[in-house]
Amino acid sequence: MRPVAIIGAGLSGLLCAKMLNECGLPVAVFEKSRGLGGRLARRRHPWGNVDIGAPLLALTPEQLQYFPRDAISAQPYTTAQWRDDKLLPQATQTHYTAAGSNNRLCHALADGVEVRRGQGVAAIHPTSTTLSLRDYKEEDLGDFSAVILAPPAPQARDLLPTTSSLTIAESPWQAGWTVIVQFDGAWTPSEIIDIESHAILRRIVCLSSAPGRDHQHCYSIELTDDASHHFEQRSDNEIIDRVMTELASIAPTPPLLHSDIQRWRFARPETAVISDSQRADDSLKIALAGDYCVGGNAEGALRSATFAVQRVKQWLASAC
Repeated sequence: MRPVAIIGAGLSGLLCAKMLNECGLPVAVFEKSRGLGGRLARRRHPWGNVDIGAPLLALTPEQLQYFPRDAISAQPYTTAQWRDDKLLPQATQTHYTAAGSNNRLCHALADGVEVRRGQGVAAIHPTSTTLSLRDYKEEDLGDFSAVILAPPAPQARDLLPTTSSLTIAESPWQAGWTVIVQFDGAWTPSEIIDIESHAILRRIVCLSSAPGRDHQHCYSIELTDDASHHFEQRSDNEIIDRVMTELASIAPTPPLLHSDIQRWRFARPETAVISDSQRADDSLKIALAGDYCVGGNAEGALRSATFAVQRVKQWLASAC
Protein backbone atom coordinates (compact mmCIF):
# COMPACT_ATOMS: atom_id res chain seq x y z
CA MET A 1 0.00 0.00 0.00
CA ARG A 2 1.26 3.45 -0.86
CA PRO A 3 1.68 5.75 2.13
CA VAL A 4 -0.61 8.58 3.13
CA ALA A 5 0.96 12.03 2.70
CA ILE A 6 0.38 14.56 5.45
CA ILE A 7 1.35 18.14 4.63
CA GLY A 8 2.16 20.17 7.72
CA ALA A 9 3.79 19.03 10.98
CA GLY A 10 1.70 21.08 13.36
CA LEU A 11 -0.48 19.53 16.03
CA SER A 12 -3.26 18.36 13.69
CA GLY A 13 -0.89 16.94 11.08
CA LEU A 14 1.21 15.04 13.61
CA LEU A 15 -1.83 13.64 15.39
CA CYS A 16 -3.13 12.40 12.03
CA ALA A 17 0.23 10.72 11.44
CA LYS A 18 0.26 9.13 14.89
CA MET A 19 -3.28 7.77 14.59
CA LEU A 20 -2.72 6.33 11.12
CA ASN A 21 0.66 4.91 12.12
CA GLU A 22 -0.88 3.09 15.08
CA CYS A 23 -3.43 1.57 12.70
CA GLY A 24 -0.56 0.08 10.70
CA LEU A 25 -0.93 2.50 7.80
CA PRO A 26 2.29 3.98 6.32
CA VAL A 27 2.53 7.77 6.41
CA ALA A 28 4.97 10.47 5.33
CA VAL A 29 4.77 13.95 6.87
CA PHE A 30 6.07 16.93 4.89
CA GLU A 31 7.08 20.05 6.82
CA LYS A 32 8.53 23.04 4.99
CA SER A 33 10.31 24.41 8.09
CA ARG A 34 13.03 22.73 10.13
CA GLY A 35 10.99 22.51 13.32
CA LEU A 36 7.82 20.79 14.47
CA GLY A 37 4.78 22.13 16.19
CA GLY A 38 3.19 24.98 14.27
CA ARG A 39 1.14 26.84 16.87
CA LEU A 40 2.86 24.85 19.62
CA ALA A 41 6.21 26.37 18.75
CA ARG A 42 8.83 27.34 21.29
CA ARG A 43 11.68 29.81 21.17
CA ARG A 44 15.04 29.34 22.85
CA HIS A 45 16.48 32.29 24.77
CA PRO A 46 19.44 32.56 27.13
CA TRP A 47 16.83 33.19 29.82
CA GLY A 48 14.75 30.10 29.01
CA ASN A 49 12.88 28.00 26.47
CA VAL A 50 9.60 29.82 26.02
CA ASP A 51 6.31 28.59 24.57
CA ILE A 52 5.32 31.19 21.98
CA GLY A 53 2.29 29.19 20.89
CA ALA A 54 -0.61 27.80 22.90
CA PRO A 55 0.46 27.89 26.57
CA LEU A 56 -2.33 25.58 27.77
CA LEU A 57 -4.39 22.73 26.30
CA ALA A 58 -7.84 21.29 26.98
CA LEU A 59 -7.86 17.67 25.79
CA THR A 60 -10.50 14.95 25.63
CA PRO A 61 -9.81 11.43 26.95
CA GLU A 62 -9.69 10.22 23.32
CA GLN A 63 -7.02 12.77 22.45
CA LEU A 64 -5.01 12.07 25.59
CA GLN A 65 -4.45 8.44 24.64
CA TYR A 66 -2.14 9.45 21.78
CA PHE A 67 0.36 11.15 24.08
CA PRO A 68 2.77 9.18 26.28
CA ARG A 69 1.70 9.46 29.91
CA ASP A 70 5.04 10.93 30.91
CA ALA A 71 4.77 13.61 28.20
CA ILE A 72 1.70 15.44 29.48
CA SER A 73 0.08 16.27 32.80
CA ALA A 74 -2.93 18.11 34.17
CA GLN A 75 -2.53 20.96 36.59
CA PRO A 76 -4.90 23.39 38.34
CA TYR A 77 -4.42 27.09 37.62
CA THR A 78 -5.64 30.03 39.64
CA THR A 79 -7.69 32.34 37.44
CA ALA A 80 -9.14 35.82 37.46
CA GLN A 81 -11.06 38.11 35.15
CA TRP A 82 -10.25 41.75 34.49
CA ARG A 83 -13.56 43.56 34.18
CA ASP A 84 -14.59 47.15 34.86
CA ASP A 85 -11.07 47.99 36.02
CA LYS A 86 -11.15 45.27 38.65
CA LEU A 87 -9.32 41.95 38.98
CA LEU A 88 -12.00 39.45 39.99
CA PRO A 89 -10.94 35.98 41.22
CA GLN A 90 -12.59 33.07 39.38
CA ALA A 91 -12.87 29.32 39.87
CA THR A 92 -9.70 27.26 39.47
CA GLN A 93 -9.25 25.75 35.99
CA THR A 94 -7.45 22.54 35.03
CA HIS A 95 -5.30 22.52 31.90
CA TYR A 96 -2.82 20.17 30.26
CA THR A 97 0.80 21.03 29.54
CA ALA A 98 3.98 19.14 28.69
CA ALA A 99 7.00 19.12 30.97
CA GLY A 100 9.62 21.60 29.79
CA SER A 101 7.69 22.91 26.77
CA ASN A 102 4.39 22.19 25.05
CA ASN A 103 6.39 21.71 21.86
CA ARG A 104 7.48 18.36 23.31
CA LEU A 105 3.96 17.07 22.65
CA CYS A 106 4.63 17.37 18.92
CA HIS A 107 7.91 15.51 19.25
CA ALA A 108 6.10 12.78 21.18
CA LEU A 109 3.53 12.47 18.38
CA ALA A 110 6.33 12.36 15.77
CA ASP A 111 8.11 9.47 17.48
CA GLY A 112 8.23 6.55 15.03
CA VAL A 113 6.74 8.61 12.18
CA GLU A 114 8.56 9.58 8.98
CA VAL A 115 8.80 13.38 9.01
CA ARG A 116 10.56 15.10 6.11
CA ARG A 117 11.63 18.42 7.62
CA GLY A 118 12.60 21.29 5.38
CA GLN A 119 10.58 19.72 2.58
CA GLY A 120 7.92 22.00 1.17
CA VAL A 121 5.16 20.74 -1.11
CA ALA A 122 4.25 23.03 -4.01
CA ALA A 123 1.62 20.98 -5.85
CA ILE A 124 -0.62 17.91 -5.70
CA HIS A 125 -1.20 16.16 -9.03
CA PRO A 126 -4.00 13.55 -9.11
CA THR A 127 -3.46 10.51 -11.29
CA SER A 128 -5.92 7.73 -12.05
CA THR A 129 -5.03 5.83 -8.87
CA THR A 130 -2.72 8.00 -6.74
CA LEU A 131 -1.82 11.53 -5.74
CA SER A 132 1.62 12.72 -6.83
CA LEU A 133 3.42 15.46 -4.91
CA ARG A 134 5.92 17.94 -6.32
CA ASP A 135 8.27 20.34 -4.52
CA TYR A 136 9.04 23.96 -5.44
CA LYS A 137 11.65 22.82 -7.95
CA GLU A 138 8.98 20.62 -9.59
CA GLU A 139 10.82 17.52 -8.46
CA ASP A 140 8.86 14.38 -7.68
CA LEU A 141 8.23 13.67 -3.98
CA GLY A 142 6.42 10.37 -4.54
CA ASP A 143 2.98 8.92 -5.14
CA PHE A 144 0.50 8.52 -2.28
CA SER A 145 -2.79 6.77 -1.64
CA ALA A 146 -4.35 9.81 0.08
CA VAL A 147 -3.37 13.29 1.27
CA ILE A 148 -4.23 15.15 4.46
CA LEU A 149 -3.72 18.90 4.14
CA ALA A 150 -2.81 20.29 7.56
CA PRO A 151 -1.12 23.68 7.02
CA PRO A 152 -2.93 27.01 7.67
CA ALA A 153 -5.97 27.52 5.47
CA PRO A 154 -4.40 29.95 2.95
CA GLN A 155 -1.58 27.48 2.25
CA ALA A 156 -3.97 24.53 2.07
CA ARG A 157 -6.16 26.42 -0.41
CA ASP A 158 -3.18 27.03 -2.69
CA LEU A 159 -2.38 23.30 -2.73
CA LEU A 160 -5.85 22.04 -3.65
CA PRO A 161 -5.95 20.64 -7.20
CA THR A 162 -8.28 22.52 -9.53
CA THR A 163 -10.31 19.32 -9.97
CA SER A 164 -11.01 18.99 -6.23
CA SER A 165 -14.54 19.40 -4.93
CA LEU A 166 -13.15 21.15 -1.83
CA THR A 167 -13.23 24.90 -1.43
CA ILE A 168 -11.62 26.93 1.33
CA ALA A 169 -13.14 30.38 1.54
CA GLU A 170 -10.79 33.28 1.10
CA SER A 171 -12.12 34.89 4.27
CA PRO A 172 -9.68 37.31 5.90
CA TRP A 173 -7.44 35.91 8.59
CA GLN A 174 -6.75 37.85 11.73
CA ALA A 175 -3.14 38.35 12.66
CA GLY A 176 -2.43 37.63 16.30
CA TRP A 177 0.46 38.96 18.34
CA THR A 178 1.71 37.21 21.47
CA VAL A 179 4.00 39.18 23.77
CA ILE A 180 6.29 37.34 26.19
CA VAL A 181 7.70 39.16 29.21
CA GLN A 182 9.91 38.08 32.08
CA PHE A 183 9.78 40.10 35.29
CA ASP A 184 12.22 40.33 38.17
CA GLY A 185 9.65 38.81 40.50
CA ALA A 186 6.05 37.55 40.52
CA TRP A 187 3.45 39.88 39.03
CA THR A 188 -0.04 38.80 40.19
CA PRO A 189 -1.25 35.80 42.22
CA SER A 190 -3.50 34.73 39.31
CA GLU A 191 -1.90 32.37 36.82
CA ILE A 192 -4.54 33.03 34.14
CA ILE A 193 -6.24 36.38 33.58
CA ASP A 194 -9.02 36.69 31.01
CA ILE A 195 -9.53 40.28 29.90
CA GLU A 196 -13.02 41.52 29.08
CA SER A 197 -13.69 44.33 26.58
CA HIS A 198 -10.12 45.60 26.43
CA ALA A 199 -8.63 47.37 23.40
CA ILE A 200 -5.20 45.76 23.70
CA LEU A 201 -5.16 42.67 25.95
CA ARG A 202 -7.11 39.43 25.54
CA ARG A 203 -5.51 36.91 27.91
CA ILE A 204 -2.50 36.59 30.19
CA VAL A 205 -0.96 33.27 31.26
CA CYS A 206 1.95 32.69 33.63
CA LEU A 207 4.18 30.38 31.57
CA SER A 208 6.47 29.63 34.50
CA SER A 209 3.62 27.93 36.39
CA ALA A 210 3.72 24.94 34.05
CA PRO A 211 5.85 21.99 35.23
CA GLY A 212 9.50 21.66 34.30
CA ARG A 213 9.99 25.17 32.95
CA ASP A 214 13.55 26.55 33.01
CA HIS A 215 12.44 30.15 33.65
CA GLN A 216 10.69 32.16 36.34
CA HIS A 217 8.11 34.95 36.25
CA CYS A 218 7.48 34.63 32.50
CA TYR A 219 4.08 35.65 31.16
CA SER A 220 2.39 35.19 27.79
CA ILE A 221 0.15 38.10 26.78
CA GLU A 222 -2.27 37.50 23.94
CA LEU A 223 -3.29 40.71 22.18
CA THR A 224 -6.72 41.41 20.70
CA ASP A 225 -7.34 41.17 16.97
CA ASP A 226 -7.72 44.94 16.70
CA ALA A 227 -4.48 45.58 18.58
CA SER A 228 -2.57 43.07 16.44
CA HIS A 229 -3.81 44.80 13.30
CA HIS A 230 -3.09 48.28 14.71
CA PHE A 231 0.45 47.28 15.75
CA GLU A 232 1.32 45.66 12.40
CA GLN A 233 3.69 48.45 11.38
CA ARG A 234 4.96 49.22 14.88
CA SER A 235 8.38 48.22 16.18
CA ASP A 236 8.80 45.61 18.88
CA ASN A 237 9.89 48.27 21.38
CA GLU A 238 6.75 50.33 20.75
CA ILE A 239 4.54 47.31 21.26
CA ILE A 240 6.33 46.24 24.43
CA ASP A 241 6.08 49.75 25.88
CA ARG A 242 2.33 49.87 25.23
CA VAL A 243 1.75 46.41 26.66
CA MET A 244 3.74 47.25 29.79
CA THR A 245 1.59 50.33 30.30
CA GLU A 246 -1.57 48.23 30.07
CA LEU A 247 -0.21 45.57 32.45
CA ALA A 248 0.63 48.23 35.01
CA SER A 249 -3.01 49.34 34.95
CA ILE A 250 -4.00 45.85 36.15
CA ALA A 251 -1.35 45.49 38.85
CA PRO A 252 2.04 47.11 39.59
CA THR A 253 4.69 45.43 37.46
CA PRO A 254 8.12 44.35 38.74
CA PRO A 255 11.15 45.44 36.70
CA LEU A 256 11.13 43.99 33.17
CA LEU A 257 14.08 41.68 32.52
CA HIS A 258 13.37 40.29 29.04
CA SER A 259 10.70 40.42 26.34
CA ASP A 260 9.84 38.89 23.00
CA ILE A 261 7.05 39.08 20.41
CA GLN A 262 5.59 36.39 18.18
CA ARG A 263 3.68 37.81 15.22
CA TRP A 264 1.32 35.08 14.01
CA ARG A 265 0.18 35.89 10.48
CA PHE A 266 -2.68 33.37 10.51
CA ALA A 267 -4.00 33.36 14.06
CA ARG A 268 -7.78 33.24 13.64
CA PRO A 269 -10.02 33.10 10.57
CA GLU A 270 -13.22 35.11 10.48
CA THR A 271 -15.02 31.89 9.53
CA ALA A 272 -13.68 29.11 11.74
CA VAL A 273 -15.96 26.19 10.81
CA ILE A 274 -16.11 24.11 7.63
CA SER A 275 -18.89 21.55 7.10
CA ASP A 276 -17.97 17.86 6.95
CA SER A 277 -18.79 17.71 3.25
CA GLN A 278 -16.21 20.44 2.59
CA ARG A 279 -13.44 18.81 4.62
CA ALA A 280 -13.00 15.66 2.53
CA ASP A 281 -12.87 15.00 -1.21
CA ASP A 282 -13.92 11.36 -1.52
CA SER A 283 -13.10 11.25 -5.23
CA LEU A 284 -9.49 12.47 -5.01
CA LYS A 285 -8.96 11.24 -1.43
CA ILE A 286 -7.89 14.57 0.04
CA ALA A 287 -8.90 15.59 3.57
CA LEU A 288 -8.44 18.86 5.47
CA ALA A 289 -7.22 19.16 9.05
CA GLY A 290 -6.49 22.22 11.18
CA ASP A 291 -8.02 24.52 13.74
CA TYR A 292 -9.80 26.55 11.05
CA CYS A 293 -11.93 23.48 10.17
CA VAL A 294 -13.84 23.29 13.45
CA GLY A 295 -12.57 26.22 15.53
CA GLY A 296 -11.16 26.04 19.03
CA ASN A 297 -7.47 26.72 18.48
CA ALA A 298 -5.22 23.78 19.45
CA GLU A 299 -8.21 21.76 20.66
CA GLY A 300 -9.95 22.35 17.33
CA ALA A 301 -6.86 21.17 15.50
CA LEU A 302 -7.05 17.89 17.40
CA ARG A 303 -10.77 17.44 16.69
CA SER A 304 -10.23 18.04 12.99
CA ALA A 305 -7.51 15.38 12.93
CA THR A 306 -9.92 12.74 14.22
CA PHE A 307 -12.33 13.45 11.36
CA ALA A 308 -9.59 13.41 8.70
CA VAL A 309 -8.18 10.09 9.92
CA GLN A 310 -11.61 8.44 10.00
CA ARG A 311 -12.22 9.47 6.41
CA VAL A 312 -8.80 8.27 5.21
CA LYS A 313 -9.33 4.90 6.90
CA GLN A 314 -12.65 4.55 5.09
CA TRP A 315 -11.04 5.32 1.74
CA LEU A 316 -8.22 2.84 2.19
CA ALA A 317 -10.51 0.10 3.54
CA SER A 318 -12.75 0.38 0.48
CA ALA A 319 -9.71 0.21 -1.80
CA CYS A 320 -8.48 -3.09 -0.31
